Amino acid sequence: MLAFVFAAASYSQTGYYCDFEDAAENANWQLNVGPKGKECVNKWYVGSAISNGGRSSMYISCDSGRTASYTQSATTVSAYRLLTLPAGQYELSFDWQAFGYNSLDALYCCWMPDSVKSNSQTGNSNVPLYVETYARQFGDSIKMYGNTWNTVSDTITSDGVTPYKLVFVWNNKSVGSFPPGACVDNICIIPVGVCEKPSDIEVELEEQGVRVSWDGDAYAYDIRCKSSTDTRWQEFTGYTSNELFVSGIGEGVFEFYIRSDCGMFKSVWVSHSQFIFFPGTRCVDYLDLNNSNCYYGTFANPMQSRGAVDRGYPSVNSRHTIHYMKSETDPRTGGKLRTVPEDELASVRLGNWGSGAQAEAVEYDYHVDTAENAVLLVKYAVVLQNPNHGIEEQPRFTLSVLNDGERLDSLGCAEADFSAGFVSAADGWHDGIGTEAPQWKEWTTVGINLKDYQDQDLTIRLTTYDCSPSAHYGYAYFVLGCSDGKIQGLSCGEDAKNRFKAPDGFNYRWYLPDNPDSVICEDQIFETTQSDTLTYACDVIQPTKGGCYYTVTARAVPRYPVVKGGYTARVQDCENIVSFADSSYVKHVNPYTGVVDTADAECDSIVWHFLDEGISVRGEEFEQMFPRKGGTYRVMLSAHLSQCYEDTVFEITLPDLDSDRDTVHVVHCGTDPYYWDVTGQYYFSSDCYSDTADTGNEYGCEDIMTLDLLMVPIDTVPVVDTVCTDKLPYVFNGEELYETGNYTFVLENRYKCDSVVTLDLLVNESLTFEGMGDALLAGACADDGQIEIPYTVSSGLVTKYDVTFADEEADRRMGMDGVQPDGPQVVIPLGDSVLPGRYEAEILFHNAECGDVGVPLTVEVYYPDSVVVQRWNDVLGIRNGMYNGGYEFTAYQWYKDGAAIEGETGPNLYAPDGLDTAAVYSAMLTRTGDGVQMMTCGVQPRYYSAIEITPTVVMGGGTVSVKSQSVGVIRLWNMTGQLAGIYEMTPGYTQIAAPGAAGTYVVEIVLTDGSRKTEKIIVRGNM
Repeated sequence: MLAFVFAAASYSQTGYYCDFEDAAENANWQLNVGPKGKECVNKWYVGSAISNGGRSSMYISCDSGRTASYTQSATTVSAYRLLTLPAGQYELSFDWQAFGYNSLDALYCCWMPDSVKSNSQTGNSNVPLYVETYARQFGDSIKMYGNTWNTVSDTITSDGVTPYKLVFVWNNKSVGSFPPGACVDNICIIPVGVCEKPSDIEVELEEQGVRVSWDGDAYAYDIRCKSSTDTRWQEFTGYTSNELFVSGIGEGVFEFYIRSDCGMFKSVWVSHSQFIFFPGTRCVDYLDLNNSNCYYGTFANPMQSRGAVDRGYPSVNSRHTIHYMKSETDPRTGGKLRTVPEDELASVRLGNWGSGAQAEAVEYDYHVDTAENAVLLVKYAVVLQNPNHGIEEQPRFTLSVLNDGERLDSLGCAEADFSAGFVSAADGWHDGIGTEAPQWKEWTTVGINLKDYQDQDLTIRLTTYDCSPSAHYGYAYFVLGCSDGKIQGLSCGEDAKNRFKAPDGFNYRWYLPDNPDSVICEDQIFETTQSDTLTYACDVIQPTKGGCYYTVTARAVPRYPVVKGGYTARVQDCENIVSFADSSYVKHVNPYTGVVDTADAECDSIVWHFLDEGISVRGEEFEQMFPRKGGTYRVMLSAHLSQCYEDTVFEITLPDLDSDRDTVHVVHCGTDPYYWDVTGQYYFSSDCYSDTADTGNEYGCEDIMTLDLLMVPIDTVPVVDTVCTDKLPYVFNGEELYETGNYTFVLENRYKCDSVVTLDLLVNESLTFEGMGDALLAGACADDGQIEIPYTVSSGLVTKYDVTFADEEADRRMGMDGVQPDGPQVVIPLGDSVLPGRYEAEILFHNAECGDVGVPLTVEVYYPDSVVVQRWNDVLGIRNGMYNGGYEFTAYQWYKDGAAIEGETGPNLYAPDGLDTAAVYSAMLTRTGDGVQMMTCGVQPRYYSAIEITPTVVMGGGTVSVKSQSVGVIRLWNMTGQLAGIYEMTPGYTQIAAPGAAGTYVVEIVLTDGSRKTEKIIVRGNM
């Protein structure tokens, strides 16, 4: 089968194919990923519950894979396949369906790095962040939901190194459930440009089938197609034309899939769906809406203009349109009214939900043949607003059967008003939803008896109206059919009960003919005992006109089918052809008298069973072609009547027509014509060519020689790609490439013909740095103004850089975007408001050709050395908040030359032997409030000479000399605390005058850093 072409799928240089038909490949898929995956009620399975060609697919199931269904328990469940594809761009496609509940539930497809987790979750209906980040968009949304199979495609990229996951995620809420859940099949990933997919698919309906055409220049195509009412796909491989006629297609949504066959590669699948129906197959072609039988106008004149107004069934502007989606519901009924009855192919909607006193009509031709269509059946559903106007002004839906434009009778038996002006729950009406909610009537069947108009050509007219004042709407769905209007027997033979069914679409009155006033039953189905032999009458009464009816009779004598038939065999055009004819009938057997008589009735069905081929055909007369080889064949004819049947078997012996068929399969490489010696002719294109030879047998048959010729041109496949130096070597066709250039490869395709692949490769330089590790550490004093981080580029070009800090406040003060480099360094400004501390950041170096490079960065901002003060030659201290910029600290640790000084954990460092002027001192400070620890910038102490005061005993009026290398203030105090003098001290010697009064005085020296020194002096009186 076509679906199995790539069954042994795995990722490779040429792409990836998976149709879930190969168990080894299926094992590579990781289903229901993550710790919560096994807990999900709805899980991914690979199985045969559903597929789009072939036997299997991957789908969501809530019953261990038996069906493609799900429950309304909130679930997000993922499945993925890990792929590492060569660098380049690829076209991804797959088939999917995922109906879901009101588009709340949806399927998502992600192409994401393996390093990103794609876990399942349960009990939470939110879409995970990884889905929002990596989900591919198909059309206008990342959400996929729809109840028919679709094919979508997108472009994905691989860098050739990073493992990527192709992830499918099903997310459903806990609101409701509308199966099927997510289903995936026929995944295809190929390099972009190696095989162009077909385009512009067109479907044209013809009498015997469907003709499909498309655009494309591939030498062959793979195709599969079917209708929604078909059970099997029709599949075609190696098809060389751009047009295909398909017979045996059923009515419904026609699904067509096609892909190009380019030799080395096959393109992604392309799908097309279209509703089709075959005119002339129904007693009324009610789906045939055209500009000649459709009308639109106003309440006063519904047939004012001729023409079909169809903007598609979702549009409010459509007035004549077909609904064919079996799961569709009318939104104005709260989703409770299906737009298509369960057992019908499609319905017609007449009218819309727009107001304005609109009206519209449609007419159909109806030729009465009482053996087939004595009764017109109208299935209808009405949606209308009920403003309770007068009956003549109400929205409505009406039917009229006309003869040459005139009513059939004065009683109106061939007319119906299906809305009847007013609506009530008793008549099956319900309340809709929305502003000025409409009322709606569920699907109802009404029959119109036309048996009195045998062989006449009538016109069926259906009309919908808004209300005449124009503010309220009305529209209707309908299906037209017919029946023979006869009683149907539901029992036979020795059944325990004898049951009869009156024609659909009416009201009923069962009685005995000799006692018509005594009603026995008013149901459609009448049941009596098996031993009953009476004849019963039933008045079949039109529901819309009680005075219009006709009468049918039912004979209760038990019925039996009698099988009878025959066949005629002949040889025609060297083919064995057999004509079959049925003459089966129904007999009555009186259980009391044993009298047998033949009923004027046919069996319910006639089936011919071709026992050797295992097929069955329904019909009374038809022809069947049998194999030319002849032989004996068994055909069984069975006649069915309710649950009874009788059969007989015919043995048909047919001659051997003695005709040989021989087919030669040839693959011819190149464009030169192929010479076939059987015919002595040259052939220029792929096709099947036949010739015959006379064998002279009694049946006049000839040998048939067939040439199955496939012309395979020498393909030239161009591939254009770009790679960066950090991804080298670039591997193509098994070769490692390192430089920009044009490369040519000659390959052998699957037909053993040469193909030429040309590679145009551009190698760009990746951005690399010399001497730069995995992360950077930079530090600066808080008063430096900026941080400079040098770098050296080995290859590539830095076009700009960003600096982003993890801390939001730090990023606001120091972060930068799009900075043009000014020299080989990154410069980060330090404002006065930047607090000392450790900050995490990233430098993102931009490179337009090969992608950006991010480098983690740690920035340490130290306290300036001004927070440390030297007091004399043996003390360092931390300034308090008044002098250090406002910082307060709770802990301290002093360091010398980068090593912690044991035990020095106070605000002052005292060195008994003096500070080492060759060393660098610093302190680790713990800040009050936020607890941040950070070092100060280093301080190298200076040597200061000792402060000397001489003499310490001086005569009154003399001088005292103060020696110091620092600047400060000298104050002189007497012992009562009175200031005796104040002097400015300069480096060197400062002279101060001794007081005239004898006594003891205190000399106080205060240096500019706040340190103090005091000493006593004695002043003696003059002798």
